[in-house]
Amino acid sequence: MLLSRTGCRAGRRRAFTPRTAPSAGARRQRGFSLVEVLVAALILAFGLVGLAHLQVTALRGNLGAHHRSQVALLAHDMLDRLRADPAAAWSGDYDVALDAQPLGDSRAAAEVAAWKRLLDERVRGDGAVACTAADGRCLLTIVWPNTAGGDALLAFPTRL
Repeated sequence: MLLSRTGCRAGRRRAFTPRTAPSAGARRQRGFSLVEVLVAALILAFGLVGLAHLQVTALRGNLGAHHRSQVALLAHDMLDRLRADPAAAWSGDYDVALDAQPLGDSRAAAEVAAWKRLLDERVRGDGAVACTAADGRCLLTIVWPNTAGGDALLAFPTRL
């Protein structure tokens, strides 16, 4: 096959057809429009706000669970102290009301003061102890600020 100087096969000549601009439907679109980018950024922003809210809620729930476990631990600590010295418990040496400090300088008063100090340090709470010798029961009441707002209250009744 022989090629001419124009690069066409010998004997055949093509007619010159000028290129015209492609029509709007035939044009290939490349990239994203500004509206598409803004919509994608808006969706991403809502997702990130949702994740941040989820993180805050999880942290608040975790703190509330930590406070409840600390309250249970401190309640059992005081119950063990009451069981270790039932005579002082029955005589009212351990009895104390909410928002009050124990009276006297006995060992029981020092233990109650230390317990109330731990409640304040760990959960910013307060506690009360009430023992009655007649039926052999003691009631521990612990109040602390709840992470969801307001105060949480747990009562631990026991028989010594």
